[in-house]
Amino acid sequence: MISYDKHIINAIIKNITYNKKISKYFDFTYTSQKHKIECILTEILKVIKYGIPWRLIENIPYTTVYSSYKRLLYFGILKNTYIDLLHLYLKKQPNKKLKYQYTDTTCVSNKYGSCHVAYNGYKMKKCSKISFISETYGIPINVNINNGKKNDGKILVSHFHDMLINKKLNDKNKKYMLADSIYYVNEVKNLLTNEGYEYIINPNRKNTKYKEIEKLTPKQLKIYTKRIRIEHTNNILKTYRRLNCRYDRNLDTFYGSLWIALIGIIIRKFN
Repeated sequence: MISYDKHIINAIIKNITYNKKISKYFDFTYTSQKHKIECILTEILKVIKYGIPWRLIENIPYTTVYSSYKRLLYFGILKNTYIDLLHLYLKKQPNKKLKYQYTDTTCVSNKYGSCHVAYNGYKMKKCSKISFISETYGIPINVNINNGKKNDGKILVSHFHDMLINKKLNDKNKKYMLADSIYYVNEVKNLLTNEGYEYIINPNRKNTKYKEIEKLTPKQLKIYTKRIRIEHTNNILKTYRRLNCRYDRNLDTFYGSLWIALIGIIIRKFN
């Protein structure tokens, strides 16, 4: 398996050095400093990927690594790195990449999280939900974390307008929104229609409010098969142990794990 760790580290460092006001807080070149930023980022990636506790970091004092991680979150470096890569990715063929968009959620079992956590009756466990809107090839253009009890449709409505890309670019190229049957509610369908999407949602036959269940046409069924790509994205996210089970008590640190995983996902498209 190809390791993208080096590319992830280089992308984060590039974002740090781009802003001179921020870069001084990550300057580990002083004679009194024993560790370079590259080494610290390597240890941070190990924690996110393998889910080891911060205290078990061996090569560098864990306090140095964790304080650097918190500093990255404070200055928004990880999120900005992903957004910059996303804009670069969409420069080529945005008409194809934004034409089909998918939405879905994935549940993350809770271990130590203290906020955005609730009992999910279907999963029969306490968890947090990560909700996405992705483009044609499964790269998320909208991300949100919520509690595991909240309905997926209501989560989508609450964060639908928090796009990570330019609204004009999205409005110019978007066409279809694909989702599974849990999004088959009037609130979601009306939202998508008002926003100019042609929605393709698998009908929810358990919803007795609808006397006649809509059926997808053969053309819609063919397009609907593309939705598997967001499932692939969810599977890749779960390979990062910190997103397979939530160990982060604070929401900010949990978001940090998510941004690093997303950077890893989008970098795969460049290499």
